[in-house]
Amino acid sequence: MKNLFLLSFVFFFNMTTSYCQNWNSQFSGTSATLNDISFINTGTGFIVGDSGVILKTTNSGLNWNRIDIGIRRRLISVCCTDINTCYIGGGDEIYIFHGYVHRDRIVLKTTNQGINWVIIQDYSSNAYPVYDMQFLNSQTGWYSCSGLVKTSDGGVSWQDKQAGAYKSFFIDESNGFYFTPNITSIFRTSNDGQSWINVGTYYCEGGFYFTNSFTGYACGTSGIEKTTNGGYNWFSVLNTNNVYGIHFSNDNTGFVTGHNGIIHKTTNGGINWVSSYLPGGTLYSVFTLNDSASWTVGVSGRIFSTITSPNSILNVSNSIPESFSLSQNYPNPFNPNTIINYAIPSNVRSQTSDVKLLIYNSLGKHIATLVNENQNAGIYSVEFNGEGLPSGVYYCKLEAGDFVETKRMVLLK
Repeated sequence: MKNLFLLSFVFFFNMTTSYCQNWNSQFSGTSATLNDISFINTGTGFIVGDSGVILKTTNSGLNWNRIDIGIRRRLISVCCTDINTCYIGGGDEIYIFHGYVHRDRIVLKTTNQGINWVIIQDYSSNAYPVYDMQFLNSQTGWYSCSGLVKTSDGGVSWQDKQAGAYKSFFIDESNGFYFTPNITSIFRTSNDGQSWINVGTYYCEGGFYFTNSFTGYACGTSGIEKTTNGGYNWFSVLNTNNVYGIHFSNDNTGFVTGHNGIIHKTTNGGINWVSSYLPGGTLYSVFTLNDSASWTVGVSGRIFSTITSPNSILNVSNSIPESFSLSQNYPNPFNPNTIINYAIPSNVRSQTSDVKLLIYNSLGKHIATLVNENQNAGIYSVEFNGEGLPSGVYYCKLEAGDFVETKRMVLLK
């Protein structure tokens, strides 16, 4: 374990000066801290953050659209059960030097894909916020709020299950876990919270994730812990500090994110971890669907994704261009869709080129990555969707090796 930690530390140190090459930034349209992310499928997902921020995408994050429901409280956790139903939990904590002076809690629900949201719980004072939320289906779920609370009827009614819970996870309706910072321990139930047993002393502020009924992970200031017997025993798989978000796409592949933009990834069930770094601050949540579709969010409205081309890229001609070129988008002005064509010549060394097609606003801020991949020679076409963006001037930039070309585009609504 000591050798593994040293190797991970060395790799992290080498990565701190540049972006991890597998992650691309996405434009959030906000500078608020983003606390949690949940995807329903590769296209559709939600993000929640401070000051009532709710973001939704239907194109893998090419565009994130703000849903403003007039709430300015901190939203901490989001969980989607199907294409229609999602839950959000949160609340504010106001702190002064001598302690907390105000706490509140709010729980929201949508049943129509985020078009409308209903407040199903609202405590304006003397209530801990929702720190963590999980649903097994559209009806059955839990949240942690310095206590564990359960619903079996889609949030119509709630039952108190246990005091002191800060993070929780249920494998099924009977078997579940919670972490309490009061005595820094993990507790397990096998009877829907009627009784609990202490299964280990760890700091697990980042929460839990189980890939099956036997195998699970917990993360926090203790590092990353793992169980292979349904949570009765835990052991360390990575000694690291201050990790806050955890998610797995299958039994072997998962991510943990945390302080200063650190990302730890495993592809062999936690035996080995590769550590990389995304500059810009702490990453609070990560969500992964498969090897090519993962997202992470954090401070200053930062969103990163491993998806390189949310839109379809079409090779529209078999002819081999003589040179690189970026055509003017059409239509231009556009609302909200426009087509961008570009040409990639044959590279005599490898017959392929590393191609990036990027969108910037008039202030030079990166808005979207349309293409980021190695491409064969040819003429390509890709569609840009400006839905959710304000009217104005935007710039499309083609980068391929030493070649750079930019075109001016006008979004007119």
